[in-house]
Amino acid sequence: MNREDVLSKSRYENKKGDERERLLKYQSYSISFAILAASLMIVSFLSYLNVIHGKIRMGEITFSLYELTLFLLFEFGIIFGLSRFVLLKKKVSLIWILISFAGFLMLFLGIYGVGHAG
Repeated sequence: MNREDVLSKSRYENKKGDERERLLKYQSYSISFAILAASLMIVSFLSYLNVIHGKIRMGEITFSLYELTLFLLFEFGIIFGLSRFVLLKKKVSLIWILISFAGFLMLFLGIYGVGHAG
């Protein structure tokens, strides 16, 4: 095999980046999303304790800061679980999806007093 064939094959194999780069990219996404989820949990908890508070209005519906952060956390959980299930084929991710979806539904349906008009 001549030099050009080796270089051509190497370029083709590394077209999407080398293995180390892909691993670091995946880890950086995981760390970023973990920090995002932790931040939302902290804001939600502080809002629950009335340390911080606020209202967010979307059309005719008003949400408290606590309700919005819970909504975002459950949404994050559903997306995280789905992506892990699809990409990694981990069946345990289905449990994550079900728990997050159940929380999302309870929040959406008003069990936590969410979505009151005004």
